[in-house]
Amino acid sequence: MKVAKYIIVVFIVGLWSCNGLNVKPNYEKGFIKYFGASDEDSFASQIQVLSDGFVIIGTSNADMYIAKTDFAGNKIWEKRYGGIGIDSGKAIKVIPEGGFIAVGTYASATLTGAYLVKMDSKGDTLWTKKYFRPKNVFGIDVAIDTKNNKYLLVGGIDVTNTTKGAFLLMTNFDGIPRGFSANPATYNIDNLNTLANSVIYESENLFSWVGTSGNGNDQGIQYVRVDSSLSLIGRLAQGESELNAKPTINATQIVKSQFSDSYIFIGSSINESTNFSAAYLMEIKYSSPFNASQITLPLKQYGDGSNATGSSVIELSDGSGYVLVGSKATTVDAKGNGGGIDIYIVKIKKDGSVVWQKTFGGLDTDKAVSIKETSDKGYVILASMSIKSTRSSGTSSLIALLKVNDNGELTN
Repeated sequence: MKVAKYIIVVFIVGLWSCNGLNVKPNYEKGFIKYFGASDEDSFASQIQVLSDGFVIIGTSNADMYIAKTDFAGNKIWEKRYGGIGIDSGKAIKVIPEGGFIAVGTYASATLTGAYLVKMDSKGDTLWTKKYFRPKNVFGIDVAIDTKNNKYLLVGGIDVTNTTKGAFLLMTNFDGIPRGFSANPATYNIDNLNTLANSVIYESENLFSWVGTSGNGNDQGIQYVRVDSSLSLIGRLAQGESELNAKPTINATQIVKSQFSDSYIFIGSSINESTNFSAAYLMEIKYSSPFNASQITLPLKQYGDGSNATGSSVIELSDGSGYVLVGSKATTVDAKGNGGGIDIYIVKIKKDGSVVWQKTFGGLDTDKAVSIKETSDKGYVILASMSIKSTRSSGTSSLIALLKVNDNGELTN
C-alpha cells in the first residue's frame, strides 16, 4: 500500500560540476530545484516548456507526478494521480485547449494497464482512462493529431511471459479508442522483444515511432511509420551491421528536424573499440521505401569509455547543431567532486563534433532524462538525482529541474 505522507525536500543537495568547481546556482539565471517526496523514491520522465514556465512529469511515491513551475523553477502546483498500486508518469504534452495530456501506467490488483490522464491548465483532472488487456500494458509516450482530434499512445505489452511487443492505441480527444471499439496494434517484430519508446505526429494520418527490438544483449533500433488506422507504412531496422556498433543499441527518442526532411535519433550503444556503453546521435533522411543509405549523420558516440547513456536530444533553434543529455560514469577528482553516475550534457555541431560536454552530480546515481531549449538560448533539464534517504542510511531519488546557460553552466 502506498505511503500517504509526502515530504517535499526544502534543503539543497550538493551538486558538483565534474570540472572540479563547486557550482553555486544563480537563481536569477541558472538554478536547480527539487520535486517529489523525500521519504519515497521519485523519478523524472519528461519536461515541456510553456508560455509562462515549465511542466514536468515523473513518478513519486508510486504515483504519476506532475508539477507546474515558473521560469525560475519555483513550484506553482503539483498533482499526483493513481490508485493504491504502483503507478507511473512517463510523458506529458500540451493540448490545444490549454491543458495537458499525460501517459503512464496504472496497476490494478492483477494487471498493469496503460494510463491516460487529461487535465486543465491547473492540473485538475478532466478525465482518466485505463487501458487493460489480458497481459500487462505499459504507456510510455503520446502524440497528438490536432487536425483529426486524436491521441496516439505508444508503449509495450507482454505478448507472452517472456516476450514483449510494442503497443499502439489510437483514441479520440475523450480517450475513447478510435471507432468506439478497442483498436490497439501490437508489433512483435521478427518474434523479438519490441518496445515503442517515443512517437511524433507528422501530418494528417501519419505518425512515426522509434523503439528497440532484440533478445538479451542483441538489440537494434526500430523506426516505424504508421497511419491513423495503425497500419504499417514502413519500417527501418538499424543494428550493428548498418551502424558499425556492437550488437546492443536502443532508441529512446525521435525528433523531427526543423530544417530538413530528416529525423534525429538518440539512445545508447556499445562502442566497438572500448566495449563500454556510449550515448549516440544519428540522423536519417526520410525515404520511401526506407533505405539505410539515407543516413545523413552516421552514428556518433559520446562519453564512450565511461558507460554513458543518451536519453533526450534537441535540435537547436538556430540550426547549428544539437544538445544531448543522459548519464555518464565519472570518478572522484582531487577535490572530492564527481563519482558514481552523473548527469551528462553534450553540445554537438551539425557534423557530430563536440562543442562542449559537462557532467553534474554527486557520489551516487544522477541521470538527465529530458531537455528543452529556452528563449534565452539556455537549456532546462529534467533529471533524477540521488539524495541521502530520510528513511534509511542509504539513498533515495528526487526529481531535479536544472536551468543552465548556453555553455552548460549553472551560473551566468
